Amino acid sequence: GDNLVFLNTSVLVKFIAQKIIQKRLELVRINTNIQYTGMESMYHQDGNDTEWTFLIFMSKFWEPNWGGEFLCWNDDDTYRGFPYMPNTGIMFRADLRHKGAAPNILCKAPRLSIAFTYSEGTSEEYDKMVKQTRVDALT
Repeated sequence: GDNLVFLNTSVLVKFIAQKIIQKRLELVRINTNIQYTGMESMYHQDGNDTEWTFLIFMSKFWEPNWGGEFLCWNDDDTYRGFPYMPNTGIMFRADLRHKGAAPNILCKAPRLSIAFTYSEGTSEEYDKMVKQTRVDALT
């Protein structure tokens, strides 16, 4: 069902992410998120410094005046804000503290996002996994 769509999308996202950071990646988890007005979130981390999150804003339409920006703390203890823009994505190290702001009172629609978190794999780990997958597929 719907989970298969997420898994299939994670493969495409993984190829894009690998091209960006020039490292092999393996899917760790997929998180979906929905926020309505007043549902503020806390700063959190998705993983460690060898993991990456690719966040996609999923709402079909969004007015800039509705809020919902993505906030991310940098290594130098400053933060950057990114506006919530439908059908766009942000990739960041999973150990960076971040949060999605809730829509403001002008918004009557939910803020939807999906986050794919990947772990950097060594070539040896990746090659072993590929060989095992081939063996599994043949048996």
